[in-house]
Amino acid sequence: MANNPPAITGAMRGSSGINAEYGDPNDKSYKRVSLWPCHGLGGNQKWHYSATQQVIHSESQLCLSVGDPGKPKLFLDKCDGSAHQMFTFTNIYSQDDFDF
Repeated sequence: MANNPPAITGAMRGSSGINAEYGDPNDKSYKRVSLWPCHGLGGNQKWHYSATQQVIHSESQLCLSVGDPGKPKLFLDKCDGSAHQMFTFTNIYSQDDFDF
């Protein structure tokens, strides 16, 4: 049995003080993920890294996804447990933050 990582909820921070952020909620064609300065308020920058290695946006409950043709490289989509929604993080510093 694989050793699953711990579940963590918090900001997904980059090394230069940027966070992954949920994009424009009015864009119905896809849910874009972009990088913005950390604001520390949660909301559109709050994520949950599950024990099954999925990254779930805390407000929308959609999964971070990658690799679908015709969409941005990182976007939010309905969680389906597929390989394009599984991520491995090597720098998990606390129960509040994990680095990408």
